[in-house]
Amino acid sequence: MEEEYNGFNIKTRIFFTEDPSIKFVLNGSLMHVRCCAHILNLCVQDGLDELRTLLEPIRNVIRWIRAARSAKRIFKQKCDEYGLRKKVIVLDTPTRWNSTYKLLHDAIAYRDVLTDMYN
Repeated sequence: MEEEYNGFNIKTRIFFTEDPSIKFVLNGSLMHVRCCAHILNLCVQDGLDELRTLLEPIRNVIRWIRAARSAKRIFKQKCDEYGLRKKVIVLDTPTRWNSTYKLLHDAIAYRDVLTDMYN
């Protein structure tokens, strides 16, 4: 693909090749193009970083429930008390920004249980 910019005779060429004989300036280090989903993830992670103080207590309780047998037992008892089905609440991961949404969705559904356990 080739196009000229605004009559300034500046041309850009975009091509894809697997030919090892073609050499790029600086070994192609200036040829990095990010995926739109990756850029979106970086933006979302930056925003979630602002919410760290709000998210950490939730993450800590979930980590404790997942790691300790006694916490799992208490979680089950609290779920029974509140009439909720015991569920494995999955921690979020930085590479999947929607995992934070799922974590918060489950945390809201189990808010009373998690609050009791946190206190």
